[in-house]
Amino acid sequence: MYMPPTPRRMSGAVPTPLTTARCSSGRPVPDVFIEAARNPDWVVSAFNDEFERAIEQHIMGPRYGWPQVPLERHRCTQAAAAALALPLNLGGVAAALGLEHQKDEAGRRLMLQMSRPRKGNSNG
Repeated sequence: MYMPPTPRRMSGAVPTPLTTARCSSGRPVPDVFIEAARNPDWVVSAFNDEFERAIEQHIMGPRYGWPQVPLERHRCTQAAAAALALPLNLGGVAAALGLEHQKDEAGRRLMLQMSRPRKGNSNG
């Protein structure tokens, strides 16, 4: 999740490799991601940020020219949870903190089902 200190929009940006980068769909990278990479006031945060960084660095950057946020501006909320002796999984943290939004178990099951290879059939 990308969170700026205050909402900002890019205006009058000169085309650079970042502004000409593309999403895997071929559409331009949204301005908010370019701003997050360029603006030293922005910090990016994710639960298990190591995974997000790996995708950004090894897939999105090389394949699509996706903007790279410097490592020093990444924060891992899973590490923060561990430092507070909270569970090390997102659902457990949400439950332990009594958050309004809990992890969607039906969505999790569907994601796991869709990510597993299916057995082939005789029709090819």
